[in-house]
Amino acid sequence: METLEQFMTTIGLDEGQIQNRKTYLGGSSAKDIVDGNWGKIYDRIVGGEREDLSKIFKVQLGHVTEHFNLLWFADMMDMTASDPTTDPWRNLDHPYIGCLPDSIMTDTRGNDCVVDAKHTGAEAPWWDDEKVATYYFPQAQHNMIATGIHDFYLSVIFGNDGPRALHIKYDEDWCEEYKGLCKNLWGMIEKKIHPGDGLPKKLTIPEISFDDMRTLDMTEGNQAVEWGNNAHIWLNDKEAFDRFESCKKEIKEMIPDDVKRAYGDSIEAVRNRRGSITIRKIK
Repeated sequence: METLEQFMTTIGLDEGQIQNRKTYLGGSSAKDIVDGNWGKIYDRIVGGEREDLSKIFKVQLGHVTEHFNLLWFADMMDMTASDPTTDPWRNLDHPYIGCLPDSIMTDTRGNDCVVDAKHTGAEAPWWDDEKVATYYFPQAQHNMIATGIHDFYLSVIFGNDGPRALHIKYDEDWCEEYKGLCKNLWGMIEKKIHPGDGLPKKLTIPEISFDDMRTLDMTEGNQAVEWGNNAHIWLNDKEAFDRFESCKKEIKEMIPDDVKRAYGDSIEAVRNRRGSITIRKIK
């Protein structure tokens, strides 16, 4: 069987693509651009600093599942997927804005869209559609600017579910501001002027809605009382649930590794053959 190192050479960007990324601002830099982390981007492009992600499992898992994710997405959405490109797409007016999209897909009407595949953690409370779409919003807009294709989907695997299609619309006003940031940053890169810390002001991510759905204030209208009662119960029960989860964790941590059953004060904790501990009430 091949080694991990041998397998790693078959996924991700090759050395030529990595070197070529120094000639443009890529989609993976978009969030740092809007967050003001310009020094990080400058150091990568000008200084040649590279973060070693080869042994970060969750990062590499995304690379491994990417192809399957895209094929499944294309079948689910009835789209035709293009082969991955080895040369970056570049904006015609701003060639320093480029990207290597995971796929360009075409629907049955002949309309193109950019699709990026993501494999993230299990859904709520850590992730949900809105949080993922908000996090990747800058990259989505960046890739639409670079390709000139103003339609974008995230194909997201949550844990072992999915993939789920998240549509992100092109925001023309936001993109105009973003292009201004890219122009200023690239000017510093060309002139070898390190941007330092705290530059520039952050660019706000707008609220994202899916399928034109609306927000609603439930404290108004006929259901206000019922909503309020349920909200009060939920808040009280959540506090109790959080205490319950914290106690459960502490109890498990108290049990030595060589103990298969611990008991006292009307509860017992039993370790199974796989090492998992179950806590239950006893008489």
